[in-house]
Amino acid sequence: MNHKYYYLLLIPVFAFVAVVAAGFWYAHQGTKTDTQQTEYNGEQPYIHPVEAKDPDSYEARIERLQEAVQKFRNAKSFKAKIEENRDEGKLRSELAYVKPLRLQATITLNSNNSFEIIIVGETSYARYPEDDWKMTNDKIIREFGRKFFESMLSQDADITSFGIEEDAKFDIRENALDECLKYSTFYELDGNTYPISLCVNDAGELVRITKTDDEGEVITEITEYNKFFNIERPMLPLLEHTMELIILDEENSSRNE
Repeated sequence: MNHKYYYLLLIPVFAFVAVVAAGFWYAHQGTKTDTQQTEYNGEQPYIHPVEAKDPDSYEARIERLQEAVQKFRNAKSFKAKIEENRDEGKLRSELAYVKPLRLQATITLNSNNSFEIIIVGETSYARYPEDDWKMTNDKIIREFGRKFFESMLSQDADITSFGIEEDAKFDIRENALDECLKYSTFYELDGNTYPISLCVNDAGELVRITKTDDEGEVITEITEYNKFFNIERPMLPLLEHTMELIILDEENSSRNE
């Protein structure tokens, strides 16, 4: 038998393999080309540059203020110093707040008369320096705590929570002394309009609030956002009262005998 005919039979096989290989190669090249085209189908930054928002524009600064107010209203804790210049004198308060209903403060009137308060929920405690803590129903302290908690738990976490109109116009200036951006406008209280300013630092935190009303000016400085500290109910002098009750019981027993 002549073996050359067997080699001839292999020719169609080689041709088939060559055709398949060529088809696979072209398909691969086509897929690669399509992938490359797909990669370049999107907008290119050098062809369609995206304009960055100017951080010094009025709109960007108002957005920054809104974020700072929201951060303040949503804070879990902070400390603050409040200075009030009233007709009856200067009132200074140093307070710590833990959400939702815990407040501790030292209040000083005219630099010589001070006392401390702790408010947990609806229960208030007070003491003068070097005195024992006592539970109190003082109307002024209870009203102070109620208004403070209401303001901090307000559902409005924007500038309207300060009585400022939503579309209010602000005078915005750098405050080099306090290292913050100062926003000045007006707020409404009991149907009247008064000036107010809010200061935001480089960290985007509301650090100073200055406002006036018919009674004078109030300046609030806020620090230590979301720091961990405890505000607990104070220890009351129960032992002293217990001893008094024991003495009274002994006196009553002696009389009965």
